Amino acid sequence: MEQHPETGRRKPQFGSSKSKSKGLWEQFAIELNSLGPPTRTAHEWGRVWIHYKANLKRKLANNRSNIIATGGGPSQEVSLNPLEESVAELIQIREQVASSGRAFGVENIPPVMDGEEI
Repeated sequence: MEQHPETGRRKPQFGSSKSKSKGLWEQFAIELNSLGPPTRTAHEWGRVWIHYKANLKRKLANNRSNIIATGGGPSQEVSLNPLEESVAELIQIREQVASSGRAFGVENIPPVMDGEEI
């Protein structure tokens, strides 16, 4: 995935085709199956990748909601292991979970405190 991050993000480069993407997943399947059990088809490995990314995104979203939550108490934040960290960096998933206002065409505006003038 590090050599083909656009495939990991499911955002093909301009000019690439579905057959090229399918060929890459076939290569991934051959390499992963050579490492030992489990053995899966290219389609099955693609589904595994989709589920892994979804679980990682859910974990990051839960961490984000715990960070911005109010009410006190101990933090429920779950740390990421090194593999999850590298995958999050590779597919740039943090931007999806905690996007800035700039992503939606709005600048980040700091919150106004009570009694503070703009």
